[in-house]
Amino acid sequence: MKREGVRIMSQKSQRRQSKEQLLHTLILQGKRKGFIRAETIQKQFAKFSLREVAKEDLFQVFELEGIEIVFPEVLEDLYRDDNDESDKAPDESEMDTADHGMTNDDNLIADPIRLYLSEIHKFPTLTHKETLSLVKRMSEGDPAARDELVNCNLKFAFTIAAKYTRTGIPLLDLIQQANMGLIQAADKYNPNRGTKFTTYSVFWIKQSIFRYIDNHSRTIKLPVYISTALNKIKKVRTDYYTEHLCSPTDDEIATLCGFSIARVKYLLALEYTIISADMQPDEEMDGTIMDTLSDSSVCPDPYVSVHTDECRDAIYAFLNKLNEREKSVLILRFGLKDGNHLSLDEVGKKLNLTRERIRQLESMALSKLRDMPNIGSLYGYLSL
Repeated sequence: MKREGVRIMSQKSQRRQSKEQLLHTLILQGKRKGFIRAETIQKQFAKFSLREVAKEDLFQVFELEGIEIVFPEVLEDLYRDDNDESDKAPDESEMDTADHGMTNDDNLIADPIRLYLSEIHKFPTLTHKETLSLVKRMSEGDPAARDELVNCNLKFAFTIAAKYTRTGIPLLDLIQQANMGLIQAADKYNPNRGTKFTTYSVFWIKQSIFRYIDNHSRTIKLPVYISTALNKIKKVRTDYYTEHLCSPTDDEIATLCGFSIARVKYLLALEYTIISADMQPDEEMDGTIMDTLSDSSVCPDPYVSVHTDECRDAIYAFLNKLNEREKSVLILRFGLKDGNHLSLDEVGKKLNLTRERIRQLESMALSKLRDMPNIGSLYGYLSL
């Protein structure tokens, strides 16, 4: 029995290890290409008979890594081998053939990207020696060298921008930000530091993209320190899933990030997407989301109204056991009649009493209420 038990545990361990190795391999493959097909993931993990929940978590790992799961076919040419003849910019006849069978809407979406890809593929990929030559010409004041350095690296900037399409930012905007970062890198690059230009430019390209995403991906902009904390949580969740093939709990996230549990819950609550009330709820519906919301001031929730009336009646049942002056002080101070809370001075003027006397009456009345039997029945209304 012991041997059988050890054998079963060994098989489970090997099974888990093979899952982790496969996931790691696919992540590396996706990062190298910038995308991975959904059918590839499903085919590779089919032998493990994953549940639907596990599959969703698996897809989330790739998304958190910035890997596009279902990549648009129009972009696939970028990732083909540079020696492949199909990597060349398509001529007009090839473009017409590729567009055959596409709807007008598809053309409207794809054409700007197709045109852009055909343009940037006209520029050759530079060797390190050619890059150094261009940088030297730039230092000598040749503006054409700067343009050539940037243009020849537009494909590289595109590969980075394409990894962040899941953020909700249009791809063309991501490309623009990546190119702006590339230009900054070209202006600041110093070959004497021993770093390749592509390695150096990654920082500037990603910085430009991340700043744009932080400023435009949400209806309400988050502070930089909040965005940094959220990114840390995302990385921890991804690393945890890669190792354990399950999502971490809030307690585990707090431990791994060095945050308190309350802070983790607060940060995770910020991940929910905020939508505008002026958005159209559905393509087949007219109007906005705001039009579908009820106005509680005109038609209040009947459930809340009934319980509010019950709460008021319960409070007055206890207030009626006080003398009239104490009862009046509490009603005015806490706005039990009209919701208008008055200060000690305002209550004093209404009752022709001093501020100190009002404070004493309030204290005495509250003390009497605390000592009344069954006063605890009011606690049931605190959630309203």
